[in-house]
Amino acid sequence: MAPDRSIPVTRSHERVIQMALAELAANDEALGCSRLAAAISAAGFPISEPTAGRLLRDLDRQGLVERVRGKNGRVITAKGREMLAALEADRQNQEQNAEFLRAITARSIQDVIDLLHIRRAVEAEIARMAALRATEDDLHDIELATETYVQVMRQGANGREEHRAVHRAIANAAKSRTSAAVVELILRDPQLYETMRRIQDSVGLVAPEDHRRVAAAIRARRPAEAAEAMHAHLARMVAVAERFARTKASGGAAR
Repeated sequence: MAPDRSIPVTRSHERVIQMALAELAANDEALGCSRLAAAISAAGFPISEPTAGRLLRDLDRQGLVERVRGKNGRVITAKGREMLAALEADRQNQEQNAEFLRAITARSIQDVIDLLHIRRAVEAEIARMAALRATEDDLHDIELATETYVQVMRQGANGREEHRAVHRAIANAAKSRTSAAVVELILRDPQLYETMRRIQDSVGLVAPEDHRRVAAAIRARRPAEAAEAMHAHLARMVAVAERFARTKASGGAAR
């Protein structure tokens, strides 16, 4: 359950909502604005009783808390517990994202570089075979996946699944079970994609339009050109990763 954006969405307000729901979840008895204000204030977000009261009413309108008959206060609902879980997961993701680049070790960067070298050799050959063997349906799939990926990336989205779809479509067009299995294995690890994406964001993004050149060469039935386009695309990714590794080793900031 994603956080309900009809509630004010500043990060500090989301944090207050999370703390309020957590406090309610930790108590079996109904809580009023006085105890809730004290608990949130003690956690480092000072709020007044009237503000806590408005917060409880907001949460009530969302169905996240409810009144208890005969009690002066509210308890968390099942929907509120779902919201709390979503907010906690969202906060954890924010913290992980903020630390992700600093947490990448030299070994993990080298792992990315090594894998990109392998991909450069393997996927260039796959692109060559795709140019020789692709059916019209395969070509349609490659072009559709490529355009979808380009548009998604231009919108600033993650693009992981769309990226996988492009490379999977090319591997399928190569008509080689071994090639398809290798590509699937390489692209399976989501952390590896996230690592490379963040490295690109830090040092310089490799344009998703690279894939258009590969797709066009496959469509034109030019195997050598298709292989070269894929090789060049992955060579640029290698260069980006190696630049990031050098910058990190020197303790400088990527520019």
